[in-house]
Amino acid sequence: MRRDFVYDGVEWRVREVNAAHVPGSHGGRCLIFDSDMTVRRVWDYPATWMTLADEDLWHLATINPGAPVVGVDESSSVRPGVGHPALIAAAEAAARASALLTEIAIMREANRALREERETRLEQCRRSRDEMRVAVQAYAELLKRDGVAPERALLLIKTALKTGIEATTCGEVEADRLVGDGVTWGINAFYAA
Repeated sequence: MRRDFVYDGVEWRVREVNAAHVPGSHGGRCLIFDSDMTVRRVWDYPATWMTLADEDLWHLATINPGAPVVGVDESSSVRPGVGHPALIAAAEAAARASALLTEIAIMREANRALREERETRLEQCRRSRDEMRVAVQAYAELLKRDGVAPERALLLIKTALKTGIEATTCGEVEADRLVGDGVTWGINAFYAA
């Protein structure tokens, strides 16, 4: 169960939670009052807390232990109390730590997935580069066998590389580097044939 209300200009969310696993628990259930800046835990509260007026609900979070619940029939009320500040701080720290650990786990998983994708892409690039090298070398060897002059072979290899690269989304720096590597592969293959 959850209820929202505004007291003295501050928005509060109140919810009843299972407190069985809270260190130093005073009972099986408690109310948590939280705003953007504060969290408060109330161990003793009436079963009718959802129907209390905002002022009376707020009183539960601020009342001294042992004082009567305002606005509730004395015979049906439980004496409210406020948890020990150290226990409240411990619960807040545990909740924050849990949230941070969850966030870290999500970031680690995202980083792992990005690393795997990066490695996959790099491997694809390596294979493509190797395939390109093999194709350029085969073309250079073919030109040599056909008796094409070295200067003409160089021009044909360079033209073929530039035409192939123009059909891609390769940037200018990458394109120049690929043409340079391709020309080197072609010249070496031409003279080795």
